[in-house]
Amino acid sequence: MHDGTTGHVGSLCRGGRLDDSVATQPTPSPPKPLLYPQRVVLALEEKIRVMQSEKDALETQFKEMAEKLKKVEAREAQARQFLFSWCQQEDSQLLGSAPLTASAAMPTVSESAHTGTDKNDP
Repeated sequence: MHDGTTGHVGSLCRGGRLDDSVATQPTPSPPKPLLYPQRVVLALEEKIRVMQSEKDALETQFKEMAEKLKKVEAREAQARQFLFSWCQQEDSQLLGSAPLTASAAMPTVSESAHTGTDKNDP
């Protein structure tokens, strides 16, 4: 039943490079003794879990704050647009209803010179 090729390929994989590369890669449960005591490893794993949960909480908080920022920026843009359009309406009402010109609104130099405050005026 066995043609020999499958067994031959399997033995090459077990005894060839594939086994060497697998041996150099770290495995979750290595047969050799741990480099650090089990209590140190467990403490570090617990710290990693705590830090991961803190990171997840901070990422969630960041996403919430980013959404709030988008809403505030949208409201700010609406307020800016409203103020801009309101200022344009005020300007057009002032120009349309009151025929004020720059010279009528502010006295010219010659008008302010003849106010009687100068003692040399006749």
